[in-house]
Amino acid sequence: MRVLAFDTSASMGSVAVADESGPVGEVFFVVTRARSEETMAICGHLLDDLGLKLRDIEGVGVGLGPGSFTGVRIAVTMAKTLSYMLKIPLAGVLTLDALAHGLAFWPGMICPMIAARRRQVYTASYSYSGEAGERLTCSRRLSQPAIMDLDILLDAMVSSGEDVLFTGDGASKYRSEIERAFERAGGRARVHVASGIQAAVHASSIAEIARSKIQAGDVDNPFTLTPFYLRKSGAELIWEQRSARSV
Repeated sequence: MRVLAFDTSASMGSVAVADESGPVGEVFFVVTRARSEETMAICGHLLDDLGLKLRDIEGVGVGLGPGSFTGVRIAVTMAKTLSYMLKIPLAGVLTLDALAHGLAFWPGMICPMIAARRRQVYTASYSYSGEAGERLTCSRRLSQPAIMDLDILLDAMVSSGEDVLFTGDGASKYRSEIERAFERAGGRARVHVASGIQAAVHASSIAEIARSKIQAGDVDNPFTLTPFYLRKSGAELIWEQRSARSV
């Protein structure tokens, strides 16, 4: 099964195609305000480079968030539209799951962090759950996605005593705080903070996870799939405040 996937949940977006052999092509790009037009154009360029047409795509995967409210909403809308128009299955993937996917080379805990506001991050914890010799892409989620204060999260990670790999734009943003927290602890636990493309959400990971979900029959309805938000958007909060004042 050949799956097209994309993600625009952060400042670095990506588009990828994967099939039975794994990822066959991926493009990263800086997300601008013209997200929908930009992402569709990049999808078209990638398919052209791979010698493929939209009719060759058999499934669609998309990053559901958490992340940029506008970016996630636009990506989900695009994926739902493609699924409906092409009559192919759709699978949404949590952005945190995608960040942890493929990092099984790390022997300890994997902690993806997506920057939120007020020194908070969207996060969850993962570890590799595969067997010896299995392809190193399977990560097991140890905790449910949550929004946490940075200091509370770092205290928990340091207290665990485990080696931790931090990834995501939140890890890049708070790299110095992460490293200082582990240095102050003075323990033997190792810490690694991903940066650059390594810390970005890979659409190839979304494509692989989506492909597995679709083949297992775990598909989403293009009419009802919604973004995964852990907090309300600024627009929603303003609307609620205005509604409360008018009562």
